[in-house]
Amino acid sequence: MIQKGVVVLLAGLGVNLMLGTLYAWGVISSALINRGWSATSTQIPYMVACAVFACSMIPAGRLQDKFGPKKVIMSSAVLAGIGLSLSGLLLSPITLSITFGIIFGIAMGLGYAAPTPAAVKWFHPSKRGVVSGVVVSGFGLAPVYIGPLTTGLIANYGIETTFFILGGFFFVGIMALSQLIKNPPAGYQPPLPVNSDSKKSKKSISTLLSKSLRQKRC
Repeated sequence: MIQKGVVVLLAGLGVNLMLGTLYAWGVISSALINRGWSATSTQIPYMVACAVFACSMIPAGRLQDKFGPKKVIMSSAVLAGIGLSLSGLLLSPITLSITFGIIFGIAMGLGYAAPTPAAVKWFHPSKRGVVSGVVVSGFGLAPVYIGPLTTGLIANYGIETTFFILGGFFFVGIMALSQLIKNPPAGYQPPLPVNSDSKKSKKSISTLLSKSLRQKRC
């Protein structure tokens, strides 16, 4: 069963790696400035996305509790595909604030909030901090690949097509990963870590030794 937990862990990491597209906005912003946008206007969709992302995480967590992680992440995939694809069709500060800022912002909130609770349920409580860190680290690691990828796509295909490509790629990728993320079955008990077993055995041995010494003294 722990192998299924590892699959859920890695799938959650993958979802966050894709939703970290937010950190590619610097590349997108530069492309928009080259098309005549002001620096201020390029930041409006980004600020809206950050605000919507933050505000949507709490209701996303509640939806995860009610419907399970799979359905919530599937919804994230659909919204990510729609938001990014529409962004390629409607390039203006107002429309990008809706398509990228609101629609994709909600997709990020849904996709970010759902994988971690599912992943930690597969592991012993002593490992849940590490598990949570691994899952959410995908969001922070995303700039390692998303920046160069977006730069190359814009250079070769233009910003409109780049939005289409990213939308299609993330829709397929997040949708596929969502099929691997689920809560453990009812009554599931995560196995004890190997270290905890050895610690318990050491404690029991030391307890027996101390008791035997006391009996000898008496």
